Amino acid sequence: MKKFARLGILLTVSSLQFSSCDLSNGVKIANMGEESEEVSDSIEKVEETEELQLFEETPLPKAADELFDDFFFNFVSNPKFQTSRVTFPLKVEGEDSVNALTLKEWNEDNVFTSHEYYTTIYERDEELELKKDTSVNTVNVEWIHLNERKIDKYKFARVNGQWMLTALEKLSTDDTPNGSFLDFYCRFSSDSLFQRENIANPLPFKIPQDGESDYSEEEENIDGGVEELTLDDWFELTKEMPLPKDVLVNIEYGQAYFSENVKHLLVQGVSNSLFVKYTFRKYGEWQLVEIEN
Repeated sequence: MKKFARLGILLTVSSLQFSSCDLSNGVKIANMGEESEEVSDSIEKVEETEELQLFEETPLPKAADELFDDFFFNFVSNPKFQTSRVTFPLKVEGEDSVNALTLKEWNEDNVFTSHEYYTTIYERDEELELKKDTSVNTVNVEWIHLNERKIDKYKFARVNGQWMLTALEKLSTDDTPNGSFLDFYCRFSSDSLFQRENIANPLPFKIPQDGESDYSEEEENIDGGVEELTLDDWFELTKEMPLPKDVLVNIEYGQAYFSENVKHLLVQGVSNSLFVKYTFRKYGEWQLVEIEN
């Protein structure tokens, strides 16, 4: 510590002696230091700009337009690419009117910039294969505002081999075949007491056959890859895998909604490995009957 103290004194004395001998030279050196910092900052800014331009100007491979999911990842993560794939002015269809969004209005009210996960509501497992079907030419992305009971439906279509956002439709949850389930889910996702009343007990939890469970061998009760959770287990699980609430972002690849008795909710992370399937069935009231990870 004495060593650092002595060094500090020496630096102070030297600077005082230096300034008393030649003030003008000291000013020059000070200016040189400022100029050096400015040059350094300028270089960093140029490098950052070049990196950003490189990211934004890198053309999307043709293969990324084959599957909607591949396109959509780029659409939500690259602002410049996103605006190039929106048909402006964007047609907005309301319940009683038709308007249009300009590029400026889109940038001011962009909902696609900061979402960590997306969901898919479907009824039959085979419909998930639509995600991998390169012949699918239209996909809707529903922004479901659960509390307001409103939906913003963004309509994508393949135009000349490229996915484009072509229209936006605003509607009520009453106008969709999933309306009853969405009303239930709105309360279920935000009310722990209501959850407790509407969860199968025990609750089957399917895990991959070759996957690793977070439980020890003594805690596991696995039969063919299915673990049974108690209500307390469920609430512990939601600390690590919280249910989406307030807003659901549902991707419609073409799945049809006919049943009022079963809904699957698939939750997938955008930049992580989150993948959880919740199965709900209606026995008078909707109930969570199974989870699959």
